[in-house]
Amino acid sequence: YTLNFSGTAFGGRAEVNVYDLRKRLLEPSASNGAIESSECKRFDFSKASNANPEDRVFDMEVKYKPRKFE
Repeated sequence: YTLNFSGTAFGGRAEVNVYDLRKRLLEPSASNGAIESSECKRFDFSKASNANPEDRVFDMEVKYKPRKFE
């Protein structure tokens, strides 16, 4: 199955923080090895009225390995 979520990363390290999140999702300790892949589908400037110029919005897609539920 696939999990899609959106978020906002704040400040000058926004891109690094989103990359780190994507990388950490793939670590076996984060999901007991259940995650097959993660991909940042969108990374863009935040258009919120109160956004800092360095804030970014992102969409992440996480695909899980097929498993049998018992």
